[in-house]
Order: sequence, then structure tokens, then C-alpha cells
Amino acid sequence: MQASAPKAADVAYRRDIDGLRAIAILLVVLFHYEVPLFAAGYVGVDIFFVISGFLITGILRHSIETGRFRYRDFYLRRARRLIPALFCVVIVTTLVACLILTPYELKIHALTAAATLTGVSNIAFLAFTDYFSPKAVRQLLLMGWSLSVEMQFYLVIPPFILFGLRRGGDGLRRIVLVATLLSFAATALTVHYRPVTAFYLMPFRLWEIGTGSLIALGWSFGRLIRRRAALFPTAALLLGLALFLPPSQPVLVRQVLAVAAAGLIVMPGASGLGQGLLASAPMVGLGRVSYSWYLWHWPPVAVVHILGIEVGAAVRGGLILGTLLIAVATYHFVEIPFRRGGGERVIAARRYVVLWGAGIGSLFLIFVSGGMARWAAASVRQVDADVRSAIGNDCLVAYGATAPRSMRACLPSGTGAAIALIGDSHANALVAGIEDMASARSLSLYQMTKSSCQPILGYDHFLANHPTHSAECAAFLAEALAIVRTHPRIRTVILAGYWSSLLDASADGGEDMARRRLALEAGLGRMIDTLKRLGRTVIVVQDIPRFSADPHSMALNDLMPVRTSLARVLGEREREVRQDRMPWQAVMPDHAREAIARQVAQRPGVMLFDPVPPLCDPSGCLFRDGKRRVFYADMHHLSTAGAIYTARRLAGVQSAFEIPRSEGRRRRRVPSEMAMQYSDRTRIGQVACGASICPASLVDTSSAMTIAASAFWIGR
Repeated sequence: MQASAPKAADVAYRRDIDGLRAIAILLVVLFHYEVPLFAAGYVGVDIFFVISGFLITGILRHSIETGRFRYRDFYLRRARRLIPALFCVVIVTTLVACLILTPYELKIHALTAAATLTGVSNIAFLAFTDYFSPKAVRQLLLMGWSLSVEMQFYLVIPPFILFGLRRGGDGLRRIVLVATLLSFAATALTVHYRPVTAFYLMPFRLWEIGTGSLIALGWSFGRLIRRRAALFPTAALLLGLALFLPPSQPVLVRQVLAVAAAGLIVMPGASGLGQGLLASAPMVGLGRVSYSWYLWHWPPVAVVHILGIEVGAAVRGGLILGTLLIAVATYHFVEIPFRRGGGERVIAARRYVVLWGAGIGSLFLIFVSGGMARWAAASVRQVDADVRSAIGNDCLVAYGATAPRSMRACLPSGTGAAIALIGDSHANALVAGIEDMASARSLSLYQMTKSSCQPILGYDHFLANHPTHSAECAAFLAEALAIVRTHPRIRTVILAGYWSSLLDASADGGEDMARRRLALEAGLGRMIDTLKRLGRTVIVVQDIPRFSADPHSMALNDLMPVRTSLARVLGEREREVRQDRMPWQAVMPDHAREAIARQVAQRPGVMLFDPVPPLCDPSGCLFRDGKRRVFYADMHHLSTAGAIYTARRLAGVQSAFEIPRSEGRRRRRVPSEMAMQYSDRTRIGQVACGASICPASLVDTSSAMTIAASAFWIGR
């Protein structure tokens, strides 16, 4: 990229830039509505950032050089441009949220809405990226993150340009160039280790905005592209590559291509058929409503995810068209009147401050009221509390942690007998059930759980979004074993995890399934053997049934009238639910069951607990008990009620949690009744689930568990 002769930025209206906005918004909308061929449509946001940098920098430079710049006027124009439509969307989405969200979810919505109005929603959403934070796709105002990035840019760019212009036009260009290059370098480094951080935060988006700023300040690709008529074809080629490169290509590569394409198009002096197409009436019209459409297109997508339903192509098309019509109305009846509003600037500024304050105040009241919990139905409050108590456990440490949490609730003090739980979030979801059984027998519980850290040694826990997770997990497990070693009162260790996630095709970058299974078995075997050498009794827990639909959302749809109606209107089809059970067609295969069972069967004295028989029968798997209790927090985590229900019905759990009356006394009774009960339940589960979900080796698993349980009793 070379500098051309300095010249004033052209601040005159350009129809082709509105046409570029049209392309950007189409890419974003088609991507979010999962239209085929637009899986990389997210680069539309990158194009918006280039446009913003180009326009705002050009406008600021022109007003500063002509002596007409005032901070108050600049921010008042920005407020008139952004706030009215944004307020409309915040008001409507908050009203919808009051009707379809649980109290906790409504509380989070109020927080994100306030963050959106204050220009920090990107930071708020970044804070929600731990394992159990609200899923991004369920946030009604998620699209506000990019708006917050722009607002933060508006705060820093005026003093930045003022400072640079004091050093002349060349000085300003050099400063912007350095900032742009530093931002890109930081992004290239961070996107591998902290991709979510690189996605949300403004410093890692500044290189895209800076590209537009450099062009506005007189930089061009003139020496690379001799003919201006070639700018649009080159840009079209780059954008096509960004959209249709193989999926294996890094996101940053696509972003660079899209940013370069946008930079070529906004460059002054481009001409030809392409520029004429961008400047055509349909493209300009779509570009003018792009801001409102960007705000309105997302909430329906979030509602679909909140309801946990599937929608067909006709519904998707209807939502796309419907939100476009709403955007057109918003542009004409909200954006234009406020943007052209006259009157005294001081009075106008005060009105915006009052409007902003009223919005923030209302959202604050929703937040401090706990999401208006008092007005929610008792059944909804119960489900909400049940789920929150299961997943809101402080003993589950997040990504980045390398040791169990040391607080007393996680690592209790005392001298009495204790048990320990080691595992990931699936282990954490079992805590309520384990505590229920342990507390009845005066056992303390040591909880050592970390997100996505299954209790297996020597396994590469690869996570694309958390590249350092494998090393963190290894350190965490080493520390957990050290705690077990130095606390002899821990007599029994329970190992639980989301075992099948280790065998997912995308879990470790495409490693062969057979090799992953062998690595899983070897790692689990090493963990069991290590604990047995420490003289501990080991219990391994098979994973719970997982579903392709969200049972928690389905249960709430039946409890909340508005959700019931929306699910029926928007849903492509009703899922078949019999007696509170998900049909077997909705149960995901568990490819790790045989591997887990095999490792336990090879090690006498190790117990295997299987939650599938208590939850499943030939008609399907339980996800609730009537409409009073929901057993799942999402598609693959138990709620508190589900954990207690399952633990109380696990074959062998009663005996495993018994403590001998004296250290020298041994029990030599084999619980044959218990073994028969488990065998019956296992046989039922086999008939129900089929080979792909419950392998034929489940019979062997049952036998191994019965033998292990008997050996455990005799050994005590």
C-alpha cells in the first residue's frame, strides 16, 4: 500500500457506498438465517467497519480543516443517527423478553440492553463467553456488539485526528498507519489464543476501521492497480474468495480479503459497470435502510433459538422479508425525522440525555427486581431456580484456570470420611445428586471440576476457541490428584465427564476416530490406575442421554403461554413427546460408552454407574417430571432436579456411599437384589435405545458393574 499525494477527503454523498452497505447487510442477514452458500457472510460486519472508518475520518478531517469541528456537534449528530432506531429495538425486544424469558434470562437481557445503550455491549458479551453463560445466539440484542465497537471508535477518533493534524497531513497518515498495523498484528497473535477476545473488542477491530481511515486520508492502492476501472472487478474477486474459500481457511484470511475488497470499492475515483450497479436505485435504497435492518433482523433469530424450535425455509424467508419491511418503516418514521430534527442543539442534547436516562433507569429496575421474578409464574420460577442452582456452581472453574477452586465449599475442611468428584461440566451437573446421597451419610464432598476437562490423563484436550486449554486441563488434573493424595480422608473418587465430546469429529482437528477412542481409553485407564495406587475406591459415571433438541426450552414452551403460541406458529413441526420423554430419534449417539465400560471391566473393584437406565425406557428418555420439574438445563446437562432424580435411582449408588461403622469391620454381603434391579433396568434400556446409542456391550457393562459393586462391598 502506497501513499498518494495528500488531498482533502471527499465528504460529498456517494451512492455507491450505500450500495456497498447493501452488500454488507445482505451478507450478514443471509448468514444469520443460515441461507446456503453464505456460511461466511459474517464478513459483512468487516465491510461495515471499513465504511465507518472511511466516512467518519473523512467527515472529521474536513470539519477540522475548515474550522467547523465541535465535539458537541459531532456527538449530537452521531446520537441522532444511532439512538432513535436503537431505542425502538431495545423497547420492543425488552417487551418481548418480558413475555418469553425466565426471570434470570430477563435479568441478563436488562444488563445487555443497558450495555448496548451505553456502548459497551461488546464487553458485556465477552464476559458471557464462559461455559455456562447465556448462549450468544439466545441474546436478543447480540447485534449491538458491533455498534458498541463503533461507539468506542467515535470516542477515540476525534482527539486522535486533532492530535495528528497538528503534525501535518503526512504525520496523521503515519500515525493512523502505525495504529492500523499494530491492531492487525495484535489480532493475528490473539485470534489463535483468544479468538473470542479478538472478535469482540475494539482494539482488534481497529485495523478494519483504520483501513477505511487511511483511504479517507489519501492512501490508495494506485501503484498496484493502474486502472481505476479495475477496482470493482478486483474487489468482487476478493469478496468472492472471502465467501467461498474452503471451510478450513482461517477466519482472519476471509476478513483480510473482505476488508481489501471494501477498501477498493470506497476508494475515490473508481468507475465502471460495477460502480454503476452499486449506485443503482435498489442497492441504494437497501443501503439506506441497512442500519435499521441490521438492528431488526437479529431478534427473530434469537427468539427461534430461545424457543428451541426448527423453522423451515418459508418461515425464514418470511422473517427476512418481515424484518426488512419493519426496517423500511423505521427508516422513514424514526431515523429520518430525528436525523432532520432542528431546534436548539443544547435542548436536543438534553432530550437525548433524558431519553437515555429513562431507558437505563427502566432496565435497572428490571435488573434489581431479579428479572421481575415476583410476576413470573411459580412453575417458571421453580424451573429457573432449579437450572441456575445446577449450573451456577462456583466450584466449576472456567477456561484459563489450572487448579481447583480452593474455597471451603469446594475443598471442605474436617477429619471425617469424604468423597471427591473430578471432571468437567457434566460432572458439575451431577453435584446435587451426589451431595444428596453423601450428606445423608455424613460424607464431605470435594468438588474439583473444570469446564471441558474430562478426567483422563495424557490426552490432548484440544479446543479451537481455547488453544491453551489442553495444558490448563493437564495442570488442573495434576493438582486434583495432588489434593487426593494429601487428603487421606478422601476414600472414594468419582470420575464423570462429557466423554463423547472427545470423539466428536471436530474435537481435535480431524484425528481418526479409532485413534481418539484408543487415546480416551488409555487416558481413563491411567487416571483409574493412578487413583487405585493411591488406595482410593474409584467410581466411573457414564454420560447422561444427550438430545438434538433443547428439553429445557421445550418444557418452558409448555409453561409460558406466549412461548407456546410462538412455537406453534413458527415451528416447522411439533416434536413427538410421550409422557414427558424425548423420542429416541432425538437422542444423540454416545460413541464413548463402550470405551468407558471396557476400561472399567478390565479393572476389578472399579464401579460403573450408568444414568441411562433410570432415565430411559422403550418410549424414550425422561426430560421432566410432569410440568413441575425439568431434568435438563440444556441439551446435555442435568438440572438439580435431574441430578437428584438420577442419583437416587442409580443401581449400586446406595452401597457405594455407605461408610463402615468401624475401620476394622468388613461387610461381606453381596447386594443381589440391587444387582438384579440394575440388570432389569439395563435390559429395558437396551431394548429402548438401540445399538447406535446403547451398544450391545451394555450387557457386559451391567455385569461388570454388578461384579464391581459386589467386590466393593466385600472389600469394605
